Amino acid sequence: MGRSSLAAERKEQILSAFARCVARSGFARTSLEDVAAESGLARGHVRHYLGNRHDQVAALAEWINAPGREAFDRVRGIDDDRKRADGVLDYLFHPGFYGPSDELAVFLALFEEARRTEDLRKKFVDEYHDILDTLTGALMGGHALPKREASDIAYLMLCAAVGNAHLSETGVSPVRARRVGGLCRRVLRMLLPANGKSAAGS
Repeated sequence: MGRSSLAAERKEQILSAFARCVARSGFARTSLEDVAAESGLARGHVRHYLGNRHDQVAALAEWINAPGREAFDRVRGIDDDRKRADGVLDYLFHPGFYGPSDELAVFLALFEEARRTEDLRKKFVDEYHDILDTLTGALMGGHALPKREASDIAYLMLCAAVGNAHLSETGVSPVRARRVGGLCRRVLRMLLPANGKSAAGS
């Protein structure tokens, strides 16, 4: 095994262990020793492959968000405006976005950590703006909505999705969490021009 392959394997091992620790205990109660023990590696290896605490948190944020980022890249690449709007809603209200899981627990812990870490806060803001801009553009192009109206609707959908994820992790009924996407699509249909075919489908 080459050095680059070994380094990638070790980083994956450590990040996976770090994520489990954070999901279980949060950032404040997760130490370097905890991550080392969970990964089965020495503390020095954790520091060697991931750097200091700030670097570790940044690496975890990149790692935990990679699948979602790849999924949204595919949505953003949809040519048809209405289908792209559909794709954004599918992304926001997919169980993978809101369903209770270790990944969601880590995401919410990072969200809280972002209040104290400027580059992490900027990462969240940039990603949210990407979602907002994509949905806004799709609604403008697919339904001839004015930019401000399309932007307001996009923000409403994002707030509903993020709020649903937060509440879902606190133990809100899974049935309620599942219904939010359908309810938001109904709201969207009411907000779209009467002569337009809904981006949310009929």
